[in-house]
Amino acid sequence: MSPIQSGDVLVIPSSSGSDKFVKGTIQWSQDLGKSYSRDYYMGLAAVKGKDQKVLCFIEAERYQSAGGYDVTIDGSWQYGQKNKEGAGRFAVLHNKSYKPYQHRFTTAAVANMTVTINNNAKEVGTALGYGNEVERAQQLKVVADQFAKIFGDYMHNF
Repeated sequence: MSPIQSGDVLVIPSSSGSDKFVKGTIQWSQDLGKSYSRDYYMGLAAVKGKDQKVLCFIEAERYQSAGGYDVTIDGSWQYGQKNKEGAGRFAVLHNKSYKPYQHRFTTAAVANMTVTINNNAKEVGTALGYGNEVERAQQLKVVADQFAKIFGDYMHNF
């Protein structure tokens, strides 16, 4: 699969379907440590004319809540990716003056799209035999989050 590129058309799914976008918050620091927090809608969007779906993030103020519409990737979009070959490329529509690192979006996608967020995560982990590992992972996440404020790759412009 080739990575998405400028000119590709993404199909944003209906907000009533099982593949609807979900709302999540992205947090980051810029401007000498000033904290930012914005809501985004995120999900998998089909690429028109290609047999692929891509991870897509749309700032809440720019998202059309009914869903079920097409958007063309142009200069108003940015992207992140796993490597310079474009593996895992995802698209972001937001104010381009925002400077979050790419991993802020990928971690938000994991948190908001793959797991139902609730206070039972530790109990579920314990029930599955991962009790201590879940607790250690939570402690490690605190350290990783601190490093994530300093290190990372910025978004790229299409």
